[in-house]
Amino acid sequence: SGLKPLFLFHELIAVFFARIQDQARKPEVREQLQARLPEIAASHQRMIDLLRDGNLDEAQQELDTHLRAYQWILEGPVESPAAKDQNDSPPPHDCP
Repeated sequence: SGLKPLFLFHELIAVFFARIQDQARKPEVREQLQARLPEIAASHQRMIDLLRDGNLDEAQQELDTHLRAYQWILEGPVESPAAKDQNDSPPPHDCP
């Protein structure tokens, strides 16, 4: 059926967020996530607004940025030129 890709995406995202939740039990990760809640909420709102306005390409870019921001939780700090010049803390993102 035409819904199969949606079901597969749901399974993928469920595993992704289960891994995030598992890592978020660590006090240092939980603390950083708490500090980023306003950024997370703002990113969610941007995605909703972009989708509502029919800006699918921009919404997809926002979603990509949003999900990549979680990489530091799953794999450690994201390597970027800014991160290499600084310490091992995660680089700034529009949203975690």
